[in-house]
Amino acid sequence: MLYTPIINCQFEIIYYCLKENIRQQEMLEKYRELTRSLIEERNRWTTHSRAPTVSKPLDQPYPHME
Repeated sequence: MLYTPIINCQFEIIYYCLKENIRQQEMLEKYRELTRSLIEERNRWTTHSRAPTVSKPLDQPYPHME
């Protein structure tokens, strides 16, 4: 009976960590989609200009979000 609160607490910690990880992955995916669409839009407008085009979005927005 003494172990039940400890086990419950451990499960809550694991659940929280998983939820945070999923949230960070979703934010990263939204960032990638946004940069991808912005780059596509920029490339569409700069097709006839002499500005260099960008081929792909950044993989990681910030090093600490990995």
